[in-house]
Amino acid sequence: PIAAPAFTGDATAVTQSQSDNSTKLATTAYVDTAVAGAGGGGSKPTITPLGSQGSTYTITTSSGIEEVFLITPTANIDVILEAAATCGSGYKYQIKNMASAYSLTLKGPGSETIDGSVPATGIVIGSQFENLTVITDGSNWFII
Repeated sequence: PIAAPAFTGDATAVTQSQSDNSTKLATTAYVDTAVAGAGGGGSKPTITPLGSQGSTYTITTSSGIEEVFLITPTANIDVILEAAATCGSGYKYQIKNMASAYSLTLKGPGSETIDGSVPATGIVIGSQFENLTVITDGSNWFII
């Protein structure tokens, strides 16, 4: 046994298989493969600024892992989320009210609820710069 060896130059080693759960040294090739397989931590959210929105707005996109909507209503409007099953479990929307005089009412599509609130009621985002973040379990939406 050698205690704390010191390597010089460009030392090389065998690259272990990804299923090797031992205490062997990991090469950069091993780490690069592991990080690539993990997806690298996700993606940046898509930011959609919606100016002068005067009527009901229905979200029809679910790209990446989350989306941010900056909405400037010119009247009190409803914002209808994409279907939870379409987005898939873990998908997240951030909705922000940019207007000072009007509110947004966030609603689930069809019979989908937001924290148990039925679509007919919805969740009001009433103040300027107030925002709400929701995430889906694939069936309904939850405020986080």
